[in-house]
Amino acid sequence: MWDRDAAHLEYKEIRQCIQQRFKRGYGLILHVALYLAVALFAVYYAFYTIADTETSQWVMNKDIAQLFAVWGALLAGHSYLALQRSTAGLRLGWIIKDELQQRLEQNQTVLLPDPPHAAQLQELLLGDIRRRAAPRYALMVYLLLNLSLGMSWAYGRPVSAGDQFHYVWFGAATLAPMIMLPGLSLGFIMQRRYRWRVMQVLSNWNALTAQPQPEAPR
Repeated sequence: MWDRDAAHLEYKEIRQCIQQRFKRGYGLILHVALYLAVALFAVYYAFYTIADTETSQWVMNKDIAQLFAVWGALLAGHSYLALQRSTAGLRLGWIIKDELQQRLEQNQTVLLPDPPHAAQLQELLLGDIRRRAAPRYALMVYLLLNLSLGMSWAYGRPVSAGDQFHYVWFGAATLAPMIMLPGLSLGFIMQRRYRWRVMQVLSNWNALTAQPQPEAPR
């Protein structure tokens, strides 16, 4: 199998070592889950109690809607900080260079026989890991759009008796699948296509390293 040859196994090991040098972002996942759980509860509550103005009044409340919008802003900030500390951040290129340099200095690689291969490998790793971080980009797009709409609904001029305040909850709950699902699907397709490119390059390298090297003249 192509994915069990020496070149691919070493490539996979290098990629995993690079990914392990970044934070996983479990705190952000829990934060987003809690935020969406509250939004979904509010939407469910509004749908089933909308006829009772007393029990559904908090969904229409301006102050509560504004607090939830501020929470969305804090969540967007948290997502941005987590993105910069992840494989989607700006440090990725430097980390890849550092990892490859360490392997070359310690002579722990057969995948890098010469500097041109090192430059191409760096490009492959950068594109591969970026595409694997597609869910983080999709989440950031969702949170930024949710932030802009939430703030406009919560702090904008009321259209009629504060009718737009409940949109803060509905927007947060409905935008998530509308943006995340297409974003994840697109990221998965791009990752699969890029995987074939990696396969072809590594197969060529493996063929080169498998060829017998001519003996040096005595």
